[in-house]
Amino acid sequence: MHLTKIRSIIAILFCTCSVVILLLCSCHDNNDKTISAVNGDMLQIVDSTFKSGTGWGYKVYVGGDIYINQPFIPGVPGKQYFVTEDDAQKVATLVVQKIMQHHLPPTVTGNELRQLKIIK
Repeated sequence: MHLTKIRSIIAILFCTCSVVILLLCSCHDNNDKTISAVNGDMLQIVDSTFKSGTGWGYKVYVGGDIYINQPFIPGVPGKQYFVTEDDAQKVATLVVQKIMQHHLPPTVTGNELRQLKIIK
C-alpha cells in the first residue's frame, strides 16, 4: 500500500511539472528580436510602421533608441512612400532580419524590393 502512494505522488508531481514546463514554453516569445552589443549586452530590436505623407513608412528601434526612421521606400529615387502599411512592414521585417544577422548597414536592394513586390 505504501508503494502505491509513492507512485501516485510521483505521478502527480510529474504531471504538475509537465504543465508548468508547457506554460513556461508557451509564454516564451519565439519572435524575440535581440542583437548582441559590443559590450555583450543584448539589445531588443523593435519595428513599427507609421503614416507618412500620402503613404506609410517604418521605424526600427535598437535598445529603445531609434536606429532607422524610414518615411520613404529605401533605394528608390525620389521620395516614394510605401503604398500600404503591409508593404512598409515587409521591408521593416527584412531590415530587422539583416540587423540580427549583423549586416550593417542593413541596405535594401532593388531586387529585394521586387521580391517583396514593393516595386516592379
